[in-house]
Order: sequence, then C-alpha cells, then structure tokens
Amino acid sequence: MVKTSFATTVMDLYNYFRYSKLPSTQQIDLWHEDVKFIPDVALSWIFDKLKREDSIPRNLPQAFIAQWYAYRKANPDKSISDFGYCEDCFGHGIHMLKVTPKNEGDFPYTYVARCSKCDNWKKQLGGLTETGGIGPTTNGAGVFVVPVPTVSKQQLIDNGFEHIALSDPKEKIIKLGVPRVELKEIPDIPVIYDGPR
Repeated sequence: MVKTSFATTVMDLYNYFRYSKLPSTQQIDLWHEDVKFIPDVALSWIFDKLKREDSIPRNLPQAFIAQWYAYRKANPDKSISDFGYCEDCFGHGIHMLKVTPKNEGDFPYTYVARCSKCDNWKKQLGGLTETGGIGPTTNGAGVFVVPVPTVSKQQLIDNGFEHIALSDPKEKIIKLGVPRVELKEIPDIPVIYDGPR
C-alpha cells in the first residue's frame, strides 16, 4: 500500500476516536513497514472494521494485518484476481527448485522462488512473501514469513539449481487408453516321463 493512503487511514482512525495526540511521522513510517504488503483496495474495509472497536488497538499494525486476512476471507474475489499466462513459469507465478546438498549424507530439499517475469506469484504466495514480516496470528503468536527471492527460470539453471518443471496449461493433453488384456486358457500339456530323477 502507498504510505500516504496508510497515513490518511490512520489519521482518520485517530480523528474518529477523537484522539488529540496524533502519531508522529516516524511512527507512521515504522507502522507502514509492517503493513505495506496490504493493497490499498482493502483500506476502507479495514477502516470500517477498526472503527467498530471501543478504541484504537494498541498494536495498530497487528490489527491492520488481522483485518487484512479477514478481508481476504470475506472477499476472495477481490484479493486474488485472474493472472495471465507467463512463458517462464506457465502462469503459476512460482518456480520450484531442488537444492543438492554439498555434504554427503545430507538430504536434498526443494524450495520455492517467485517468478521475475510476472506477478502471478501473488495468487500463490501473497504479498507478505515480497517484504517478509509477521503473518497471520494463531493463538496470539504471529508467524514470521521469510522474504521469497524473485528469479527467472534461466537464472535458477545458470546458478546450478535443478529446476522442477510445473505443468503447462497450454500443453496438449495426451489421453492414453488402458490396453485391453485378454487371457486365453493354456491347453493341457501332456507330461512325458523320461526316467527317474
């Protein structure tokens, strides 16, 4: 979200609850760092929900984030829109890569990277993966989300990672029929006795 939109919403909240001491620009800057992944389209909805409280929440960024997840749940059609086809990631928005361990005995692991050629990763991973930060709260404890790198398929291959191809929706689907197996009876074979064994 744009910092000015966030600042306007916060000031509207302070005015709504008739607070005489408004937050400083430093406070707005610090709060904005935590919530900048939230799109501007959700701000009016978040404002309407927060003004129904008894007062401004003590942890304003956490309240914005909680309301953002509530907005996404209430408006799934607005939080995820249709994304176009991308030649690099086939429209998935992500690249899967396999990292081979350097030490013998270590297990290989897979990792996800955002596609640098499109913005389709937003539907898979959400905006928090771009900036990192505290994710949705469960039982009062937030989950820290690590920023996910943005790369192209060729960059992964050039850096020595094994690219795991995802399905291409434009690829022609080949339907294979199940072969029909017919069994025939085996005729009785006469046993020929040619002496003791």
